[in-house]
Amino acid sequence: MASVMPPGFVRAYIQVAGKPRLDCYFNPTEYTVTKSNTWQGEEVNGKSSPNQKFSSGSPRKLDVSLLFDKTYPNDHPKSVGEATTDLLDAMETDPTKPRARRRRRRRS
Repeated sequence: MASVMPPGFVRAYIQVAGKPRLDCYFNPTEYTVTKSNTWQGEEVNGKSSPNQKFSSGSPRKLDVSLLFDKTYPNDHPKSVGEATTDLLDAMETDPTKPRARRRRRRRS
């Protein structure tokens, strides 16, 4: 008897340029996107709270739970171990490509 997909999960895949497609499942109702900024206070005499000045922002962050399981109906050619290794390898930088230079702003 074939297994059924876990409740709430849908088929998905991750495609990284130059790498093979990585098939998985995920629950589209369970994810978060976060973004934060840093503000610095500038103390001002006679004020009960400092003036705030924008300092920097961080990149957006996406948190999702992926499911790699060979017991659910799929045609995934890879084992769970191979799939997770491919996922972790996709997050590594390519040492053959030059690093982007950071531009410095001139202050006037």
